[in-house]
Parts: sequence; structure tokens; C-alpha cells
Amino acid sequence: MTYSIPIWFSLVRTETTKANLIAKLEQTQNRCLCTIAGAYKATPILLLESETRVLPIRTYLSMLQAQYRARTKDLPVRALLKKACKRIQTQLQGQRGRQRMRKETPSNSKEAWYQALPIDPTSRQPVQTQIKH
Repeated sequence: MTYSIPIWFSLVRTETTKANLIAKLEQTQNRCLCTIAGAYKATPILLLESETRVLPIRTYLSMLQAQYRARTKDLPVRALLKKACKRIQTQLQGQRGRQRMRKETPSNSKEAWYQALPIDPTSRQPVQTQIKH
């Protein structure tokens, strides 16, 4: 059930893992705990987990993810993977890593013109009077 957790599961508070995947695992774990413990379906899950000494699935997956990160933190392959990911990211931005050219719109040209003006942003004088000087 927990094969390749580091690939598809993300730690708590980052929640890029789809909720329905975790929900299905929780349901499966709960049914198995009821069967193993010989408990009724109405037995609270927290009680079953404590009696059988089984961690909740989210906690267990987080623990596996943390163990994987600790194990692979200092591997030389990690730097290679980061470099490859960065190269792919730049390729996705445009051909051969170049930024895509933005179309010149009146709004863009107006903004560029305004930024090129020799005005003092801290001055309380109107912009028109600053430009005339």
C-alpha cells in the first residue's frame, strides 16, 4: 500500500497529494483494523489504532516521507536531479531557456515610459511640475 510514497505523497501542510488517495488508504486501513481486531464496524477508529498499535495512515506516510528525505539529503544524485529539474524548467519557459518575448502593448509601453521619467517618487509635487523642470 505504501510503495513509492516519496514520489506521490507530500508532507502535512503542503497538501499536493490528492485527498481522495489518502481517503481510500484510510478506508482500507480501517477495514483491515476491524478485521484484525475482530471489532464491530461502529468501533471508533482511534480506539482501534491504539489497541492494535498501528499509526494513522497520514502519520505513517509522513514518517516514511521524512525518513526518505533524511536518507537522501546528502546523496550526490540529489544535486544532479536539481540541475536536471532546473534545466527542464528553463526549457519550459521558452526555447533554449530564453524568456519568451512579451508582446508590446500600450499598457507595457506606457509603464516603461513612466518608469523612464526623471521624477522623484518621494516628492509631494505633481508629476507634471516635476517633468517640466
